[in-house]
Amino acid sequence: MSITFFPATTEGRPLLRCSCDLDGPADLLMTCPRCKGEVNLCNANALDLLQWLDLPTDGYGQAPARDLAARCRRRLWDEARNHDGALSGEQRASAIGLAGDDRVVVSGRRAGYLRDQTGRLLAVAEVAGDGLVCWG
Repeated sequence: MSITFFPATTEGRPLLRCSCDLDGPADLLMTCPRCKGEVNLCNANALDLLQWLDLPTDGYGQAPARDLAARCRRRLWDEARNHDGALSGEQRASAIGLAGDDRVVVSGRRAGYLRDQTGRLLAVAEVAGDGLVCWG
């Protein structure tokens, strides 16, 4: 499962509509302006990113784009606290109470991942301007 962040109006309507042809060639999917202007992350990484930006860690939500852009810019300052380390699958499994459970596969995250996604999310917030960034 995943969570997608996208620019929206102040009423929460997407600023752009997806125009990808679902019946067209697979290599053209996710190439329209809407798809290029959004960030899609697996649930675990998306919730980690929300926590990283000090936002409520809900699977659905919205934030004023200008506020989100400011949060992103602060996280992109070149300071030690803004450089995220790697997270192993075992560490994540332990954090969510699934350590040793062979029925579940839990993946980790490379160092710098949250910082990289923060840069992508800043671009979404800048597209939204005075609107919102919504996710779900």
